[in-house]
Amino acid sequence: MLGPYPGLLGSCFQNLRIALPHVGLVILSTAYTLLGAAIFHHYEKPFEEHLRNETAHRVHSLKQRIIDDLWEMNNNGTPYTIWAERAQIAMDDIIRDVFIDYTRNYMTPEDVITGTGPYKWSFGSSIFFSWTAITTIGYGHIVPRTNAGRIAIIFYALFGIPLILVTIADMGRFLSDISEIHTQNSELGGPPSEDTRAQADELEPEIPHHERRVSVMFILVIMLGKFRLMDIFFNCSLSPFHLNLSICYRSISFFVLFV
Repeated sequence: MLGPYPGLLGSCFQNLRIALPHVGLVILSTAYTLLGAAIFHHYEKPFEEHLRNETAHRVHSLKQRIIDDLWEMNNNGTPYTIWAERAQIAMDDIIRDVFIDYTRNYMTPEDVITGTGPYKWSFGSSIFFSWTAITTIGYGHIVPRTNAGRIAIIFYALFGIPLILVTIADMGRFLSDISEIHTQNSELGGPPSEDTRAQADELEPEIPHHERRVSVMFILVIMLGKFRLMDIFFNCSLSPFHLNLSICYRSISFFVLFV
C-alpha cells in the first residue's frame, strides 16, 4: 500500500527542485517591486500633501484678495468699465494659476480648491509606478517630484530592469519546457522513460547555432514599423521627466540585450 508513495514523493520533490529557481525569481521580482513602491511612497506622498495644501492655500488667498478688491471698488463707486476690466484681469490670474498647477503638478479640481483630492502617491499607485519603471513601460502622469525620489528611480531602474528581463526570459523558457514535456507525454501516452528520451535525443537532428539567431534590427523593424513620427513624439513628450527616464530605460535595456 505504501509502495507508490516514495516514488510519488520523489517525483514531487524533483518537480519542486526544478520549479524552485523559477518561482524564486518571480518572488524576488515581486519583492523588488514592493520595495520600490515603499521607497517612492515614503518620499513622494509627504511632498504631495505639502504641495497640495500649499496650492489650495495660495488659490484661496488669491480669490479672497480679488473679492476684497472688487468689493472695495464697488463701494467706492468705481465706473463699470474699470470694474469689469479689473475683474477680467483677476479672473485671468486665477485661470493662469490653476492651469500652471494642473500642467506642472497634474492636480485635480479638489486638489486646487480644497486640497482634499485623492492621493496620487498611494501605495497602490506606487506599486504601479514601480512596475512600469522596471518593465520600461513608463506610462502615466505620476512621476517623482522630490530630488530623493528622482535619484532613487535612477538606481532602482538600473538594477530592476535587468532583473525583470532575466525573470521574463526565464519564465518564457520554463513555460516552453513545460509545454514541450506535456506534448511529449501526450504523444507517448505517459511520461517518457530514460530509453525513450535517449532515443529521441539521438533521432533529433542537431540544429546549427547560426540558424537560431535573429537580427536585433529585424525585431526593431517589426516592433516600430507601424509607429509614425507623431506617435513617437507624442509618447516621448508626456513630460520632460518621462522623456529622460525613457531614454535611460531604453539605454539600459539595449545594453542588456546586446550583452
